[in-house]
Amino acid sequence: MATIEESFIGTCFMLPDEIGKVSVKPEEFADGRLGDVWKEMLAGSIDPVTIGAKFNGEYDDLLADCLNNVYTAAFQKHAKEISKGFAIRTLQCQLSMAHSALDNGEDPDAIINELMKSSIGDADSGYTKASTIVADVYQN
Repeated sequence: MATIEESFIGTCFMLPDEIGKVSVKPEEFADGRLGDVWKEMLAGSIDPVTIGAKFNGEYDDLLADCLNNVYTAAFQKHAKEISKGFAIRTLQCQLSMAHSALDNGEDPDAIINELMKSSIGDADSGYTKASTIVADVYQN
């Protein structure tokens, strides 16, 4: 996933007008450092040197990797894959929590019902229903 995320950030450095055309959130990045970079970019910093300075040079190698992995033709696809990856990681975490609760003797019906209620998503929120995520994962 990191290569997709690096390419996405690198493309945004090259084509900053694309930033407003996607709905990726900073917390959706698997690499939290890239989420930090994206947060800065959403706030208006679109220069890798300026962003690098904000992190005291700690992200310089990461920013260089982003700039070396630019695939502008795949930009929209990468944005969708970042959001989908976040949804899958969230669902996996929820299922793991449900499994642990089940191991502790809790009622499986209550656990599954609560999991589904918390994962259903709101049509206006941009989040995907858990059942859709599961179907996508197993179809792909």
